[in-house]
Amino acid sequence: MLGDGNPIGNEAGNGSVDPSQPLLLLLQQLETVTSSSIDDPEALVDSFVQDVLELPPEERFEQAVEVVEERLEAEFGSVDVFEAKFPLAPAIAFELFQRFLDEWGTEVAEKALQENRRNKNGLLVLLATVDVLQEAAEVLKAAKESDESEQEFHPETLSDLSDRDLYRLGSVVFSLYARIYREVKANQRGETPDFAALATDILYGERTIVRVLDPEFEYPSIEAIRDRQKFRGVLNRGALKAYDQLDISIARGAELAELTQNEFVELLESSGMRAEYGPDSIEDFYSGPDLMDE
Repeated sequence: MLGDGNPIGNEAGNGSVDPSQPLLLLLQQLETVTSSSIDDPEALVDSFVQDVLELPPEERFEQAVEVVEERLEAEFGSVDVFEAKFPLAPAIAFELFQRFLDEWGTEVAEKALQENRRNKNGLLVLLATVDVLQEAAEVLKAAKESDESEQEFHPETLSDLSDRDLYRLGSVVFSLYARIYREVKANQRGETPDFAALATDILYGERTIVRVLDPEFEYPSIEAIRDRQKFRGVLNRGALKAYDQLDISIARGAELAELTQNEFVELLESSGMRAEYGPDSIEDFYSGPDLMDE
């Protein structure tokens, strides 16, 4: 269904955003700020990724934060020592991470519009992963702002989140980032990315976020969902993300999702998104009468 071409397209030298950028840049900035030295930053990032992905998904999306803390303890003696040595690390990391997601999400969405079907579907899976990552990061940010603010404009749900809930959201971020990192790196080596693993991890991340925000919501068993159904749901999420991020027409969104326009409108409405009708391309925009036909 997804094909085996080069759907991610992060070849060296083509200007694409590399998934290792935010962490490696963070380590470089920490070295500069603290005048400390990290022997092999890329090896350190690789070790984080390996540790996280060694866990089965049921554990990974609940405990990845603890795994990262264990690695920090192994590298620096304790988490407290790391935080004392790099006091700005969390704030810098979060800012870089959000910037990375914004830039890469736009790039992947734009590329999906230009690719053939085989490569396009792989990019939509990647875009859906970015979307779930952004959702988890936004909830974490809102929860932090809710804790720091005395005003009452934050949703009650966020102010009620426990430390365990925040760890679970952090585990979603670490787990999905590690998966993206591994599959893009595999793609850069000329290997076929494991899109089945990506699709499965997207569902686990989505389920964890839902359970944190609404513990009573009954999310279907991921293990019982067939691979084709997983991909269909993930491709839909990726197409919705592209539609929202690039402000494309209903027709282009439906084409991305491989649905009819009516089916795509129903998908938008079921996802709480507004259907925006407009031209399908720049040529249509300037063609005058064609706009009336739509």
